[in-house]
Amino acid sequence: GAANVGFTRLPEMQGGVPITAPDGTPLGVSKAAAQSAVINTVLSRNLLLPIAPMLLPPIANGILKSVVPLGFYASAVAEFVFVCCSIYGALPMAIAVFPQEMQIDVGVLEPEFQ
Repeated sequence: GAANVGFTRLPEMQGGVPITAPDGTPLGVSKAAAQSAVINTVLSRNLLLPIAPMLLPPIANGILKSVVPLGFYASAVAEFVFVCCSIYGALPMAIAVFPQEMQIDVGVLEPEFQ
């Protein structure tokens, strides 16, 4: 997961991302801001996203089995549906943890932006 995000965002980390002043004025391109953005992406996709698909399907499947006796195939289909639904619900929440446009401290950026 982290390697996938890293390789996908490699051009951004090498070339930088555009940064703007709070009023929207373009200031330039920053590699430090790109690195911070990629780290936030890795955190949201690899730490936050898997929580729901790993926790909710076994709990929901256990509750369903205690209410309705399921065979092997029905149990597998139910677990598949629970995993799909939890990913469908968890992905937007994991993405929403970090803002689409982030504010970064000037001290973290390259010297030309300070």
